[in-house]
Amino acid sequence: MKKVILSLAVVSASLFTTVASAQISNDKGTFTKPVAGNVLVELQVSPNLAAGSAFSLNDPLLVNLSNGLDYTNLTSTGTTQDFANLSSVVPALKGRYFLSDNSALRVQLGMILSSQSIKNSPASGPSTKETIGRNGFDLIVGYEKHFSGAERLSTYAGADIMFGMVGAKSKVDNGTTTLTAKQSSIGFGLRAVTGFDYYFIPKVYLGAELGLGLSYNNYGNVKRSGGALTDITTKTGNFSITPFLTPAIRLGYNF
Repeated sequence: MKKVILSLAVVSASLFTTVASAQISNDKGTFTKPVAGNVLVELQVSPNLAAGSAFSLNDPLLVNLSNGLDYTNLTSTGTTQDFANLSSVVPALKGRYFLSDNSALRVQLGMILSSQSIKNSPASGPSTKETIGRNGFDLIVGYEKHFSGAERLSTYAGADIMFGMVGAKSKVDNGTTTLTAKQSSIGFGLRAVTGFDYYFIPKVYLGAELGLGLSYNNYGNVKRSGGALTDITTKTGNFSITPFLTPAIRLGYNF
């Protein structure tokens, strides 16, 4: 009889430990990690580890595509502004659907949206309006495997497939002549990721993520018009393979 009672006590303690590890209660509420069928939505930004502003573009796929554009010929229309100085940090939006208690599908959308116009009115001669812009997006689809972590901590590893497009254009109008230039790019990539979610209040978490991968980028011709400008074809068929690291800070909610 004593052995039976002892066995029941051991089983009860094990069950209690399992439940306690999945649900933690305090004065803020009950913390429960995601389970099968849960949907998580989050915003993500990338800290700028180099210099300048605090945050940079959301994903190196967008950075690679943007940096590879032929800005020399895009700005040779007479534009004096600098594409590199355009503000283009837009938080990425990511969603995750848990297939089971420890695996999830993930989808992320990142964007570049930036433009600027300057009107120059000299003391003599016609005024000139300069417009410069850059825009694009990337779509990332992947899979995560989650591990036990700790009480409020969920750690994971996974992989992504990435697709992105970025374009830039400039325009100069002096009232009699309009000069334009534009170029587009397209890229594909693969990466491995690892990260964590820490639930600081029930259903709301902060997280960080690091990724390592490769991207393949292709750039179109620089199409120019106006005056004596002609198209630039030096970028045709230009592919590059670029390894990159992806630091990211994330804030999300478990529905």
